[in-house]
Amino acid sequence: MKKTIFMIMGLFFAIGLAGCRDDSPTILNIESVPTLATINVDTYTDFDELDLPFEVTVTLSDGTEDTVLVAWDAARVSYLNATTETVVLSGRLILSGFLTNAKGLTLDVTINIARVSLMEAITRQPQFSILEEAVIAVGLSSYFEGDHTLTLFAPNNAAFTNFFTVYGLDKESFLALDDLADILSYHVIERTHSTEAILGFTPLDLVSLEGSQISLTDQEGLLINSYAHIVDGNRESSNGVLHEIDNVLIPPAIATELSGTFFDESLLDTFADILAGSDLVTALILSGQISLDGTTELTLFAPSDTAFQSLIDTYGLTIDELLAFEEIDQILLNHAVIGSYLADQLFLDAPTTLESIAGNNLSVTVVEGTLMIEGARFESTVEGFPVGQVHVIDQVLLTDAMAAALLSYAAGL
Repeated sequence: MKKTIFMIMGLFFAIGLAGCRDDSPTILNIESVPTLATINVDTYTDFDELDLPFEVTVTLSDGTEDTVLVAWDAARVSYLNATTETVVLSGRLILSGFLTNAKGLTLDVTINIARVSLMEAITRQPQFSILEEAVIAVGLSSYFEGDHTLTLFAPNNAAFTNFFTVYGLDKESFLALDDLADILSYHVIERTHSTEAILGFTPLDLVSLEGSQISLTDQEGLLINSYAHIVDGNRESSNGVLHEIDNVLIPPAIATELSGTFFDESLLDTFADILAGSDLVTALILSGQISLDGTTELTLFAPSDTAFQSLIDTYGLTIDELLAFEEIDQILLNHAVIGSYLADQLFLDAPTTLESIAGNNLSVTVVEGTLMIEGARFESTVEGFPVGQVHVIDQVLLTDAMAAALLSYAAGL
């Protein structure tokens, strides 16, 4: 009996020893990964076009090889944010089974990113397809491929579509414009200007290749000529820098031709000059606040030449200095009201208040039989304004804040 009991105990002991035996696979460490060949691409090569491997054969600590998966998620971000011509991308090894990566190895690849010409930059980005057609149509392709150092403010397709809509054009009639080369040249500066450099000197005027100046101000980002925003800047090329913009820039003389004569300039020379110099009419048209087909109307309270002369005499300015005043657009917008208001109707409705496009309330009153707006007298109405009314007044309408800013500006000249 005892012998039997000992035999059973020995059997259980043997089974227990067998259960304690370590039959699990050996854990192996990754010792090395292969070296990938350098990849040469250009600036506009998509990340997916790099054709990076998603698995790789690695050498293990026992000298054998195994295949592991590779993740490039962080590398995609690094590539998209690359600011140099060479970037090293790192793929993360995905471990499976009984592998470890004690050395923290990654699969690295060097990417050489070659800059392309401005013309190639236009061609390679689909949002500039209309711009590309226009550049080819006027024979500027070789210029944008040449050994120049340029800044190109490049309207995207949405900008051109808006331009066609507000001026009653289609792409074919636009490409056939006699002034097309001048319009495109107006988007080019013959030096390289990054957005950071421009912001450091705003407000800033730059002379375009066309010959007219473009103005740049800092209004929650760079604003060009009061109506075009830089939506994606600093796309570097081999011969300059490209800034994508959301409106077509129009030289002042061509803008006047496109929009037509708004009023008889012989009556309002100074006001007309300031309007043309400020791009205000173009900004109102491109922003949709007024339309050339008359569906949206505008009333301008236009200071007479005498009123402007009194203003520049008071502040000791010239007309050119007044045009250079940073808030000149806001002053002009304070003389504009959406809607067509006849003088006779305003007389009957007085006292009343109108809101200027600048956002200020304009008080309309009748004093001793004379129609007044913010203390300025109505002198006459200009006939033939195609999109509303123009009333000549005998003073420039300034808010207290505008007057203080103008005084400070004049004192600093």
